[in-house]
Amino acid sequence: MIPGHFSDVMQFKTNNNWIVKEFRRYDDLYLFRKQIKSEDDILRVHGRRLNTFIPEHHLIFGTNDKGEKIGFIAMRKVIGEDLSRMNTVSKELVGQLEDTLSAAVELYRLTAEALGNGYFPDLFPPQEDMTVRFGNMMWGKVEDKLGLYTVDTFPLLSMSDAENISRRLVLAVKSFESEKGVKISPEFVEKITRELIEIDKNHKRGR
Repeated sequence: MIPGHFSDVMQFKTNNNWIVKEFRRYDDLYLFRKQIKSEDDILRVHGRRLNTFIPEHHLIFGTNDKGEKIGFIAMRKVIGEDLSRMNTVSKELVGQLEDTLSAAVELYRLTAEALGNGYFPDLFPPQEDMTVRFGNMMWGKVEDKLGLYTVDTFPLLSMSDAENISRRLVLAVKSFESEKGVKISPEFVEKITRELIEIDKNHKRGR
């Protein structure tokens, strides 16, 4: 995490390769460390595979142009399109979506084993029409690297209910297939949902 002032934030804001997200509710350094930094630490330690799908980012706690102490996240900009708004997708994108989901399940397993509670990225953000869809992901380039990027990693979903994650995942897959006109391997979906349930069973058995 980078402590600093608005001038430090502006170094990112004036660089076209970065975007800066302002977390206005975190005006206390302790809370910012406890909630945002702690989740970022979890990602860095247990989500190494998932991190390959997350643009480079930095946490900053500084003062904005109004003199308010605010927490910021500076992230490498993805030049592309929000996954939820895309009408058509390529086989390459579908493959990277499957890789992202596999990495998310791995994060859930590693955090359940190490921390006693499984963490899963928020890949199913709330929708206005209440439909469960994949979200917080963009297909595009970071510098010259084309890929599917997870662009909103906070908050991580702390759950011990793999059935709920599995249910939402299956619904998101159905929406994705219906809206994009593509298929995700049913064997793959069955495999990762089964893995989630097994993680919970093993974790609860070990308590």
